[in-house]
Amino acid sequence: MVECVVISKRVSSRLVETLKGRHPDERHYSSVIGERDADVYWPDGTLLLSYRKGVVPATLRNLSRKSLEVMAKPTNKRPIAAGENAVFHNNFAGFYEGKPAAFNSGHPAHWRHVLPLLRLLDLTFRETRPNEYATLAAAAGSISTGRLIPDTSFTTVTANLCATGIHQDPNNLDGGLGALTAMRSDGFVGGLLVFPAADLAVDLYPGDVLIADNREYHGNTRFLSGSRATAVAYFNASNLRY
Repeated sequence: MVECVVISKRVSSRLVETLKGRHPDERHYSSVIGERDADVYWPDGTLLLSYRKGVVPATLRNLSRKSLEVMAKPTNKRPIAAGENAVFHNNFAGFYEGKPAAFNSGHPAHWRHVLPLLRLLDLTFRETRPNEYATLAAAAGSISTGRLIPDTSFTTVTANLCATGIHQDPNNLDGGLGALTAMRSDGFVGGLLVFPAADLAVDLYPGDVLIADNREYHGNTRFLSGSRATAVAYFNASNLRY
């Protein structure tokens, strides 16, 4: 059974914007999704997120984790998302502005290892949220298949090894949700994904998939122990212009 959660009210955008670049903590959420499948809606009925347990098998997580770690090289290009990390490991593959990312050809074996995971995220999105997936599929149908991750409606995937500060992903397709999964070490603690406007956090367990509106402000609580690699698949709207 899928739990249906309706947010009672949206936290003031003025208040949420003061959190940009900061790591959220327990003051910024009053409930946590993570124990069971759930769909979360705004008061107007718009979907914020869908959470599904145990979708990604261990074999696929093990295949892709090392490749995501290679992808997520140190960068200074996202200072708000970097939060207070001294070194921020974050990078993308796929396509941006109609061109392939350097990772695709620079690490072809690792790129191949990530592709089965991205296809599973696409399938999960399509089967779980067909109406929202239709927005993604329409955009995908408007561009060359050479600018899409093979056998998906995604153009791009971002790999991340760090807790992010509160940020938005404004380059995501307007109305197009993203799909996220995480691989974490034994004993991992922390890293809740917080949506402060919804007063809500998500605790991603290994194998779980989150389909969410990443144009909303979001960020992670600090990692307290262990390590984690995440993959976020989405349609980067820059590919519509080229």
